[in-house]
Amino acid sequence: MSTGIDHLAVREPKLSSPMHFGVEQPLEGFGLDGLFPTGASGFHDGTEVPLDIALALVRIMLRDGGAWCRLEAEDAFAVHVGWDQYLYIGSSQPCEEALARTRALGLFPERLGASSYEVETDGDDIQRPGDDEFWSGLLWAVASGRAGILEETYVEGASRGHRLTRDTIDTVRAGLAPRARLAVWPDLTSDIAAVLGALPTEG
Repeated sequence: MSTGIDHLAVREPKLSSPMHFGVEQPLEGFGLDGLFPTGASGFHDGTEVPLDIALALVRIMLRDGGAWCRLEAEDAFAVHVGWDQYLYIGSSQPCEEALARTRALGLFPERLGASSYEVETDGDDIQRPGDDEFWSGLLWAVASGRAGILEETYVEGASRGHRLTRDTIDTVRAGLAPRARLAVWPDLTSDIAAVLGALPTEG
């Protein structure tokens, strides 16, 4: 039985860090070059991809190419590659024909109640949305000198910083990747002597 899925959504995208311990070196561009119309910037949480692109992403993960994500159609189908390089596939349908074809290829599918890497969230973990109220508060913080840097983590393992002023905050907001994780920091200081003076004398 088929699940009838023709698109999957990218969830929890990650890029490998500069410190790489895999057998193979990451691919150039993390293997994402040519997969998205806008390049690697199209690889973000919530991006919907057709099945051929989803298959290419699975191949990248299996080859330890540098990019990782979960692929899912909510409550119907999910696929991801574990750190053990096992492929985990979840379906709302039995998919007996797919299992038979997999065995015919010489592979050994096993039934599991859930993936060993299933996402576990802390019920006390509260995430604040980057809505109009957030941006209004951020504008106040920038204007009062309490904030000056916005850190945008557009995929896990990759982030960029934006210098904020009252004049640039709207431009920064418009250029953020969808569903990016944001962190706000105080502005940089030009008092280099004070920064150096605050460093410990040892180490």
